[in-house]
Amino acid sequence: MGQTASELKTEVAEKRAEVGKDLDALGDKISPGRALDRRKAAAGRRLHGMREAVMGSASSVAENVSDAPHVATRTVRGNPLAVGLIAVGGGMLVASLLPKSDTEQELAQSASGGLQRAASELRGAGEHVVADLRDSAQEAAAHVKEAAGQSAAHITEEAGSAAEQIAHPPDGNTGR
Repeated sequence: MGQTASELKTEVAEKRAEVGKDLDALGDKISPGRALDRRKAAAGRRLHGMREAVMGSASSVAENVSDAPHVATRTVRGNPLAVGLIAVGGGMLVASLLPKSDTEQELAQSASGGLQRAASELRGAGEHVVADLRDSAQEAAAHVKEAAGQSAAHITEEAGSAAEQIAHPPDGNTGR
């Protein structure tokens, strides 16, 4: 036997809730603010990972420097190539502690301008993508809304038909 009117109403309410959740999720996914927040969070995680890697490397370098005389003595006896690598590492450590030269600062400033231009270009491209996604999402939402409306109308029509059949069965009984 067909569904009762209350079952149909419950089913319509469930469908509306599902469509509402889908629309909310879609809106959250394409929201420019949310997309920017996700990008910022990802960049923050990458920066945190790089900082942890550098800080971990710095602490291990400090430990290695304090052990360097003992290690150097043992290594010189066994492997002269390792002595060269240690010397290069020590030189890099000293170079990182020295102040930047004028040439290095000029190169950093010129690279900064290029990075700012690249960042603005990427920002523009990102805004364009967001605009395209927003239009697509609005279309999809309109289609979902239309389909939900059609489904609700169909269910309402079916409920009315079922109620009519119950009230006036074909064999002449009143349904009681």
